[in-house]
Amino acid sequence: MSAQKTSSVQSVDRALAILEALAQEGREVTLKQVSIIVGLDASTTHRLLQTMAARGFVRQEEDSGKYYLGLRAFEVGNAVPHTSHLRGLARPILAALTEKTEETSNLAVRDAWNGVYLEQQTSPHYLRMAAEVGRVIPLHCTAVGKVLLAGIPDEELVRFLHRERFSPLTTRTIVSPEELEQEIHWIRTSGYAVDDEEFEEGAKCVAAPVRDRSDRVVATVSVSGPAARFTTDRLNLFIPLVKKAGMDVSRALGYQSAPTPGF
Repeated sequence: MSAQKTSSVQSVDRALAILEALAQEGREVTLKQVSIIVGLDASTTHRLLQTMAARGFVRQEEDSGKYYLGLRAFEVGNAVPHTSHLRGLARPILAALTEKTEETSNLAVRDAWNGVYLEQQTSPHYLRMAAEVGRVIPLHCTAVGKVLLAGIPDEELVRFLHRERFSPLTTRTIVSPEELEQEIHWIRTSGYAVDDEEFEEGAKCVAAPVRDRSDRVVATVSVSGPAARFTTDRLNLFIPLVKKAGMDVSRALGYQSAPTPGF
């Protein structure tokens, strides 16, 4: 093998090692931390990270300079049948949830400071709420987003709350970091979140967490629909159903702890 081919293979191996390290960490990490984990000098690690960032496999937080997996890594991984495990496990549970509520059910995950819909079962009603799989949504004004925020460590939550101003998408959108922090703490206690027309006028949603075997919040299950159908009585009916669906997906992922009222 020529020296050029050897170098190319080595670069691919190193890039894959970095992707594996970021996936294993499951959080934002510094250049120095990545370098130590993969055993490379900082300049080589930086060059590889920048190349992967240009292709969308890695993203860099503007304020902290830390790195994390990008959405492209999810897209490529999700194209492989055995890596779509979460979607496959959740699909029948979402179908059952839609059958019980007659509203659209969703599965979403966090990608950096956004949420992404992975799976959906649409409502049988002609008037319904539906967002295409792959749609990126904000975290601060959606039920799924607030659940995902409630599942991250406090230091990450503080960084999110103070990284930028929150855009008001409706008159009900929470734009105050202090108010949003209070909401997140309430969600952690109650075990669910509600989007009360905060993201879109006339639309409501209730969401609950999905945990993996290590007790980490990795996704969220929700039901969404027109505000006119999300009366107080129906919302009170939906909450335990959504929480149970989230727990059912969690169990399918290997989560074994006993259910608790909150996080």
